[in-house]
Amino acid sequence: MKRLPRIAGIATTALTAVALSLSMSACTPNSDDAADRNADQAVTADAGSTDSEDTADTADAPGAADTEAASEPTVPDGYTLTDVPDTDLAIAIPSDWTTLTGDDVADPERVADMATALNTTEDDARSRLEALSLYSVDMDEDSSGYGETLNVQMLAASELPNEDRLTEMIEEQSTADVTLDAGEYSATTTGSGTDAVTQVYDIVYADGSSVPSAYVVLPTADGSETAYVAINATSAERRQELIDAILASV
Repeated sequence: MKRLPRIAGIATTALTAVALSLSMSACTPNSDDAADRNADQAVTADAGSTDSEDTADTADAPGAADTEAASEPTVPDGYTLTDVPDTDLAIAIPSDWTTLTGDDVADPERVADMATALNTTEDDARSRLEALSLYSVDMDEDSSGYGETLNVQMLAASELPNEDRLTEMIEEQSTADVTLDAGEYSATTTGSGTDAVTQVYDIVYADGSSVPSAYVVLPTADGSETAYVAINATSAERRQELIDAILASV
């Protein structure tokens, strides 16, 4: 069995750096772009209010129901909607993964299981649980070959990071032995239509091996916090599957 225990440590380090960076410098979207979006929304609202008959026709038009349905969060088969503690946020996590939170720090058996899955010490496992809101790992060695992971850190920031800032947050985690190569950044929306961003990256080791990884960044429903969801997967395809499931579920 191939086990890559380093990925969890890298993800935790990156998330901690995100928190430190954002506490020092808030990331704000491009004000011109935001103004353009607001203007478009205002025009749409005015146009719709001038003709109730047109509105009714639009509602009855083919595809209208599909559009409405598309704005509703959905949880894909094989996933479970899981609450992020002390927030109004819940995300889809593979149903066969084991999810731990800060409440598990005092549970020796749960901590030991997590440490074994990540091939780390129990003290390190506790530290991760204390630093993060949620930590989920695939502990089924037979199915995955190594423990895929997902963790969440909540930040007291309402703005989503722009591409330059998120890329910097990722790449500044590189060390002499490990390089984090930032890839495509995407501004997207969740299943409920809320703005979110994603950025894929690869954790590359000195021996040439790599782990496909990503951040999914999204706000809580009340807008008071932002969730940074870090993903480590077995392949680029699996990474995208996890990204899509999380976005669809919120």
